Amino acid sequence: MKNLFLIAALSIGAAGLSGCSEKAQQETAEAGAAVGDDVQGAATAASGAAEEAGAVAADAGKKAEGAVEAAKTEAGKAIEAAGEAADKAGEKMQN
Repeated sequence: MKNLFLIAALSIGAAGLSGCSEKAQQETAEAGAAVGDDVQGAATAASGAAEEAGAVAADAGKKAEGAVEAAKTEAGKAIEAAGEAADKAGEKMQN
């Protein structure tokens, strides 16, 4: 009778441990899934930030290109004005 009681107690205890083990496995799986979701969310955010940074850099490049073109135009005008002033000075010296 003692042996039967002991076997029954061990069986119930094993079933309880098995249940705990399944719950622990489920919680571990859920925690792993949550970590995976967090990593995926961080990767998506990083990708979005990289795209935005690329767009900002492209816009800055276009603005810089426009500034260079404007500077070239102004430099051309200044050179032309200096040439005209030199021509006028030369004409005055001849007269």
